[in-house]
Amino acid sequence: MLRNFIIPHQDTKSKSKRPVENLKGIIWIVQAAFWLSVMYALVKIAGDKFSVFQILFIRQIVMVAVSSPKIIRGLPESLQTRRPGLQALRVILALITLTASFLAYMKLPLPDATTLQFTKAFFTTIFGVIILGEAAGFRRWTAISIGFLGVLLIVKPDEDTLTNPYDLLAIASAASVSLGLILVRIVSKTDHPATTLVFQSAPVGLIVAIPALLTWQPPTLREWALLISIGIVSWAAQTCNIKGFHLGEASVVAPFDYTRLIYAAAFGYLIFGEIIGISTLLGAALICGASLYALKLGKK
Repeated sequence: MLRNFIIPHQDTKSKSKRPVENLKGIIWIVQAAFWLSVMYALVKIAGDKFSVFQILFIRQIVMVAVSSPKIIRGLPESLQTRRPGLQALRVILALITLTASFLAYMKLPLPDATTLQFTKAFFTTIFGVIILGEAAGFRRWTAISIGFLGVLLIVKPDEDTLTNPYDLLAIASAASVSLGLILVRIVSKTDHPATTLVFQSAPVGLIVAIPALLTWQPPTLREWALLISIGIVSWAAQTCNIKGFHLGEASVVAPFDYTRLIYAAAFGYLIFGEIIGISTLLGAALICGASLYALKLGKK
């Protein structure tokens, strides 16, 4: 049964090679989910003292430093783009994604913020239809609708207030990262991969530099280690994610990103004393189940 899950429909030529690649891809994605969960736990700890801008600024500096060998090897192509408008829009979306997600994780329980971010699968479908003209059948739209019912279980809107603003930030980050992924698919047809990396890191750091300096709190030596670790762990998560999707088929490896919920629940309980509520569990089941069903349906 595990073999059937790891090995989707194949032709005979790829039959001997595909299982190993998919398994390696799954391992990388599970590692990416772990490191991403570690990053958000560190962000939540750092958020007790530092502003989101200071955390982001140091994170981006570290990521640029760690990625610089790849950027340098890609010169001069890594600094050239044929789609400057789309790359600039990606910078704005990256800024929205990072700021919104960091603020959400600072204020929400880790499992809640993580689950709400899984709605990116639904937004990816919606933006794919609107921007790329992709097809999405009735069953896929039904799955998306069920998934958003799971969102309502978590955010619990009432008559007095629409919902917690940090819930909205988590959903906004999911929407912006989905739109960013659509743009990556477009610009990757004309731009060097290193260019995408440059526009994803350096400009965001420059934009948040001024608000970071205005809200700057001098870190202690231990706090410097914490802030630098956020950047290193972010790079590790990104690297694992890229390798996972490069080695394995997206439809096979993507579901393993949901292991983040397990890590979030564990870190939330062990570090912050957070316990998952029934509504969050039910909402997570609907969101994850609907996402996996929509992924399985593809364009049906």
